[in-house]
Amino acid sequence: MLNELISIVWFLLPAAFANMAPVIFNRTDFLNKPINSKLFGSHKTYRGCFFGILLSIFVIFIQELFSGFLEGYLLINYSPSFELMFIGVILGFSALLGDLVKSFFKRRRKIKPGQSWIPFDQIDWVLMVLIFSIFIVKLNFWHFFFAIATYSFLNILINKISFTFNIRDTKI
Repeated sequence: MLNELISIVWFLLPAAFANMAPVIFNRTDFLNKPINSKLFGSHKTYRGCFFGILLSIFVIFIQELFSGFLEGYLLINYSPSFELMFIGVILGFSALLGDLVKSFFKRRRKIKPGQSWIPFDQIDWVLMVLIFSIFIVKLNFWHFFFAIATYSFLNILINKISFTFNIRDTKI
């Protein structure tokens, strides 16, 4: 089981960074236009999508540099190639798509942007990435379990830290 925990946490790191990119790059004016305010709210921008996918690609190539240390735990081959870049795009895109889908339903339920919607705020991107990942790698039950449990916990922890340091306006 430890093998599954390490392998899925490592594999999903690019998607996790893609999910954080809109907050990391929120002061950048480049592409700062809402995708569709009516459907997703004004906080879902082209900027977030662009930087999310870009950061995911960057992280997967950083992982390639360190992949030798995790031999035996890797779900994909981390050799520099077009395929590796494509996986970075898929991981970043699917994480952001999961967030967009959740935002769509939040708007339908009249939940304000930034307002908590537990547990969906914690698992939206993880579930969508796992769905897309089925076509890239072989995943088992423990991969799904550890992905949802680990990244949900980390989401709550990072949000609490962000709130403490006035990076985020809401607690969760």
